[in-house]
Parts: sequence; C-alpha cells; structure tokens
Amino acid sequence: MDLGIGKRIKDKRIELGLSQKELAHRMGYKSEAAISKVEHGEDNITTDRISKFAKALNCSPGYLMGWEEPDSVEDPRLFEVEWRKRGGAAHQLILTAEEEKIILTYRAADDVDRRAVRRILGVETKKDTDALDA
Repeated sequence: MDLGIGKRIKDKRIELGLSQKELAHRMGYKSEAAISKVEHGEDNITTDRISKFAKALNCSPGYLMGWEEPDSVEDPRLFEVEWRKRGGAAHQLILTAEEEKIILTYRAADDVDRRAVRRILGVETKKDTDALDA
C-alpha cells in the first residue's frame, strides 16, 4: 500500500477530531487495529475501501489517493443528512468545515458531555436530564 494514502487517512481523521476507534466504528471494523494498520501502510487497501474511507472521512477518494488538494477550512462542504420523517427522503445541507467539526466532536463525546451541550443550546433542560438520570 502507498504510505501516502495511510498518511492522508490519518491526517484527515485527526483534522476531524476522530479517534482510530471512532473511524473503525464508521468503517464497520471491530477494533481500531485495522485503522492503525492502514495508517501505517501495513495493510493493502482496495479501491472499494478507499471509497468507504472517503465517505467516513467526508472527503473524496481522489484526495485520499493524492490526486486532489484538500478543501480549505473556509470552504463550505456538502454534508448529507438523512431525516427520517414520514415518507421523508435524504436532504442535503451545506455546512462549513467548522460546523462539521462541531457535529463530529459532539458525536464522539460521551453522554455527560452531550447532555451539557444540549442544555447549553436549549435543546434539553435540566429537568429533562434529571428525568433521564432517575
């Protein structure tokens, strides 16, 4: 495997604030050992897996292959969000890289930190949190 691909995967993972364990979860792997092997060039990576990594890291396969430059931090990105409403289809939102990082950081947080964020944003009240703890 081209070590450059592994380095770009690692750099993108770190840029997004993801641990190897979180990326492994997104990829459907049971442990972060598989991610470590890819990042260190110890595992062959197929084009199908490159596409899957690209999707998990919100970048293009071309970027991971070294064919494209990374997006600048200020550039908005297309971030697909599925809303499971009555008969609803997938919708697309435009998020900045900063907004995307906030969402990914929230997803990686533990339950206590997530609750604190929801309280700060007014999505959840202390009363809601206390009811969950009871």
